[in-house]
Amino acid sequence: MHNTLIIIPPDPRGQEYTREMRCQEKREVLGTLKPPLTPALLCALFRDNRIPFLALEHSSAARAADRMRGNRFSPGLILMPTCTPTIIRDMEFARGLKEKTGAATAAFGPHTSGIPAQTLEEFSGLDYALIGEPEQACLALARGEAPARVHGLAYRNPGGGVAVNPPRAPGDALDAMPFPDWSRFDLSRYRVPLFGERFLLVELSRGCPYHCEFCVAPLTHAGPVREKTADRVIAEIKHIKQKYGVSFFYFWGDTAVFNPRTMRALAERIIADRLDIQWISNTRPEAIADLEYARLLRRSGCRVLSMGAESGDPATLERMGKKLDYSKLTNAVRTLRDADIQSFVFFMFGYPGETMKSLRRTRDLALKLDPDYANFYPVVPYPGTPLWTQCVEQGLVSEKDWSRVDFTSYVLNQPALPARKVMHFVRRARLEFYLRPDYMLRTIKNIGSPARALQILKAIPGYFDL
Repeated sequence: MHNTLIIIPPDPRGQEYTREMRCQEKREVLGTLKPPLTPALLCALFRDNRIPFLALEHSSAARAADRMRGNRFSPGLILMPTCTPTIIRDMEFARGLKEKTGAATAAFGPHTSGIPAQTLEEFSGLDYALIGEPEQACLALARGEAPARVHGLAYRNPGGGVAVNPPRAPGDALDAMPFPDWSRFDLSRYRVPLFGERFLLVELSRGCPYHCEFCVAPLTHAGPVREKTADRVIAEIKHIKQKYGVSFFYFWGDTAVFNPRTMRALAERIIADRLDIQWISNTRPEAIADLEYARLLRRSGCRVLSMGAESGDPATLERMGKKLDYSKLTNAVRTLRDADIQSFVFFMFGYPGETMKSLRRTRDLALKLDPDYANFYPVVPYPGTPLWTQCVEQGLVSEKDWSRVDFTSYVLNQPALPARKVMHFVRRARLEFYLRPDYMLRTIKNIGSPARALQILKAIPGYFDL
């Protein structure tokens, strides 16, 4: 059994990143950071399994070493979350910790899940690349199991090459997972976008029934959708309210608000138990078809639901593998507004094969839908996704710097859509959406408080590149 250090790497200077499984973005993308659910869950699992561990966050290698000396803690294993835009700096950090401690290093997240062998080949300071859901593989490594026996793991074999084990079967018993141990982390860093309240993640499900070509969710949570029961979720909410004093939640899942039967049961329990909470989450348009159901969600505390439209061009949607009915999307935005739930819709620009005409169709869809909030991104070919494979095979990836593979850069080389044109169109679409007089008047009316107005104004410069 190994003493294990669970550590969130420091961010690059002047930047802050979410490294929470499928979510890998700078703070400026959504104006917030997401709490580190997976590290908090690992802390709870290690505690319950009596594995000695220490949890640290955002410390340099030198400061982390000082903390370990102060705690008389000598690790044999180091676990850390990572993601594509931070992988280079995170692996430099891992190498520094390895040199100071002599411990084996392991990383998890969408990047190691998507290209595990390449990650080990590229970064000599990393010993293990975890693939998919990391919890059980992390426990196995900490217990000292032989790497060759740990499913969902890539590692260096004695001959100097890289071995990639079979994937680990997705765990079905989500209800049996312990409550995440949030006490190990600085929760003051995490505020709900648009509301400014402290918040935490409560996981409702894992997996997604859809298979969009650009999405990393199948890399991190493969397999069918698995859901927690309403009883389990209610117990976790009560625990968090009592222990941490938090009553605003992000209901977490690859598509969390998807199954109306599950969500109806959860909403009814929240109301019946008078939990007095607020929550936001993500959904699919077809899941929000009924006004009575949407009003039930609102009574349970739902404030915002997000969904992906991605493109206003049907041919582009087909190439994405995105199953979307525009009429259901329109109805979902209207239904949410009638239920007093704010809608947040995502759009992307520059998919392979797109033209300026298809970009304009997406911009026009955003204006026609008129959701409460919208986000506009350049397309990102994350490693390991079908989109990544396609772009590599066609020679479309123009950037070898992993730090630029995120939602604030465009790294595809399409002669008909050069990067400067795509990024200009993204900025222009944002301005055209948010600077409409009618939209601004409605938003000011909806804000309702100076504090929330200030929160939104603070996010504007980074979002609009001002």
